[in-house]
Amino acid sequence: MKRLNLLLIVLSFSALQIRAQIVHHELWSRIYFNHELPKGFKIESEYQFRVQNKPYENVIPTTHLAHVARVWVYKKAGKSWRFGLSPFAIFRNYPSITTEDDLAKTNNLEIRFAANAECTYKIRSFGLRYRPGFEERLTKPDNKEEWTSSPRMRNRLQIDYNFAKVDSSLAPLTVSVGDEHFFRIEELMHEEPCFDQNRVFAGVAWKFNKMVSLSANAFLIHRPGSSGYNQHRMLWINLIIEI
Repeated sequence: MKRLNLLLIVLSFSALQIRAQIVHHELWSRIYFNHELPKGFKIESEYQFRVQNKPYENVIPTTHLAHVARVWVYKKAGKSWRFGLSPFAIFRNYPSITTEDDLAKTNNLEIRFAANAECTYKIRSFGLRYRPGFEERLTKPDNKEEWTSSPRMRNRLQIDYNFAKVDSSLAPLTVSVGDEHFFRIEELMHEEPCFDQNRVFAGVAWKFNKMVSLSANAFLIHRPGSSGYNQHRMLWINLIIEI
């Protein structure tokens, strides 16, 4: 329990507190199709659909933000670790609208290559997850021919709690809180400010059966903007199907 209390303190102070210039709302939806393979391998394929609002018009996210198709391959390593590789991900991105000037920006195509590791440690009904990762992003605006590279690191710390011991009927229910930081590698190498964004999140998940589960997570995101830092409030809904 002392370890858990320490992690909660670290987590509470890790959230980046910045006065936001713009508040932006986003809704992300994702459907996973997962398949277990022999020898501890697992394939996760996903599709994402993201929408956003125009802060100066309304709070309802109805404008395109992104379409995403992605594949992950995971391998277990012992009881606590697993390693993942995403050989490709395709993003069709629309401008993130925080000012009226953003409406004039072009759409872009983005291809990502990523890798991560995840350590999971259980203490009774609690689950602790730490996930460091790397991703290479290649971006090409619609009005240009050349691709731009922007590698970055990401680190996530997450705490889960399952309600099975509270009430057996609540065994499918899990709640989570966490924090995730992103750092741009090219700026880190040149000793420049390398912060990309910070995400604080909390959510619930319900496992209907061995094949189907659903989760909803609320994110509070801080990202750099043209006049300071913008605050993005995002709801993320995930449908996971094990096949």
